Amino acid sequence: MLYRTNINSTLAMLLWAVLYAHSPASSAAEAVVRPAVDGILEAFETHPLVGIGDNHMLANELNFYTLVVRDPRFAAKVGNVVVEFGGSQHQDILDRYLNGENVPNLEVSKVWRNTVGWDPSVEGVGYQTFFAVVRAVNSSLPPDKRIRVWLG
Repeated sequence: MLYRTNINSTLAMLLWAVLYAHSPASSAAEAVVRPAVDGILEAFETHPLVGIGDNHMLANELNFYTLVVRDPRFAAKVGNVVVEFGGSQHQDILDRYLNGENVPNLEVSKVWRNTVGWDPSVEGVGYQTFFAVVRAVNSSLPPDKRIRVWLG
């Protein structure tokens, strides 16, 4: 198929190609290597929301999430986490558990077992561990400074 172009658009594309080809190399700063937790927490200085992906059931990722919430800067700077590995209809159970109430395991396990269309979390101990770590961190914080986990 043939397309008809006018001389102005052809000249504009040619000029762009010439200028691009003769532009100086980028003077971008070299990459700075730093701990990932620092990078995540620094991102909150310029962004109100920071997302971290989850490939589900990967031990290294789940360990990283616990490192993030264990860092004292997290509760001070962020304080809220939204997770997909829990049923929102059980938010009240999780809130009580994370605030240190004595919630039986059979009841708190509803958070990760009674979810819609979510198979891996029912057996994944990493998700259970995440909630336990948040609970442990919260036990050392005053109520108004505790980490809040929102089930989504």
